[in-house]
Amino acid sequence: MKTHKPRRKQEITDHVSYKGLAGKVVKCADSFVEDGQVHFAIRFADGTELVLVVAGQPKIVNAELLRWSTDGDSTVVRSYTKKK
Repeated sequence: MKTHKPRRKQEITDHVSYKGLAGKVVKCADSFVEDGQVHFAIRFADGTELVLVVAGQPKIVNAELLRWSTDGDSTVVRSYTKKK
């Protein structure tokens, strides 16, 4: 399995913190394209949803579910690839 070492928070120049999300239970996550924009929707068990909208047309080249640990390392649990 691959191991990833995430960048430190100080190294991320465009970091955004979304207050009020800590402790929420994720029900599902989805991504879709609408009006030329990519939407990432994260639905929570309490009926709320966080939607991130990306302008332009980026292409997702890799998506992985990672298990992270307190030492900063993470392990790939599942890799999601688009079927061609």
